[in-house]
Amino acid sequence: MKRGTAQGWLASLWIFGFSAIGLTLFIQDTVYNLFGNQSQIVWDWFYKAIMPTVSLMIGVMVAQYLRGGVDRRYGGKLVFSIAMVLSLSYLTIIGIVVAAIAIRFSLAPLSASGTFLGIHQALTSASLGAFFVSTDVTDQAE
Repeated sequence: MKRGTAQGWLASLWIFGFSAIGLTLFIQDTVYNLFGNQSQIVWDWFYKAIMPTVSLMIGVMVAQYLRGGVDRRYGGKLVFSIAMVLSLSYLTIIGIVVAAIAIRFSLAPLSASGTFLGIHQALTSASLGAFFVSTDVTDQAE
């Protein structure tokens, strides 16, 4: 798979995940007032969980555009696969935590998930960074 296509898949996954989870939180917060006066705590948690990774991808894609376009070389299948699996699992876990808040009417899942999500976010960001900025062109099978 060409790097630009693979980057598009990963960016689309993150934009969809960010939007879906963000919309869910918005509805929980504004329509149902689920968080009450602790709304800021939830939004701070959400942005810290999502924005570093989204910023990494957008930054690399903008830098590539400014250099003359997306790199059309082939990207490593293994690194792409690792980045995709970690991204899917990370966004799924964030979605589960958001659902747990609504089910339990408690913010306890935020603090309970902190350490695990921090570790998972580091691994996910590292794999995305490795894929988005790598120059490996050895894996050219489509």
